[in-house]
Amino acid sequence: MFTNSKNVNIRTDNGMEFCYTEFNKFLEEQGIHAERTNVYSPEQNGVSERFNYTAMDAIKAMLKDSGLINGFWVEALLCFTYVWNRVCHKHQKETPFELFGIGNPSVKHFKIFGTTAYVGVPRQTRSKLQMRSKKE
Repeated sequence: MFTNSKNVNIRTDNGMEFCYTEFNKFLEEQGIHAERTNVYSPEQNGVSERFNYTAMDAIKAMLKDSGLINGFWVEALLCFTYVWNRVCHKHQKETPFELFGIGNPSVKHFKIFGTTAYVGVPRQTRSKLQMRSKKE
């Protein structure tokens, strides 16, 4: 962990990904108590549900704006969370990146989601007159 502190409780929404015995054993080994909220009650998971709604809105907007199909939702989510951790929120003066003590993040390398990408073609698989990259 970045903060050198230990989680003692974790709250989940009874989702199937949290109901496996392997996950429960792992939590027990780490000394973490699992709390499960009631089914179909998002108000009990306030902070995480608000983030999920924000993330879903951002994903839909990114996919719509880029013209990509919905199958790219995972890539949009990864892009969103990458950016989310590098910008300030609400009344905070520091980014989550800074709050975890990682340092001041750079955003100079950001590109627009859905920008055309080119993939390099290895020298061994192309002839002398073929391009070094292809559009993907």
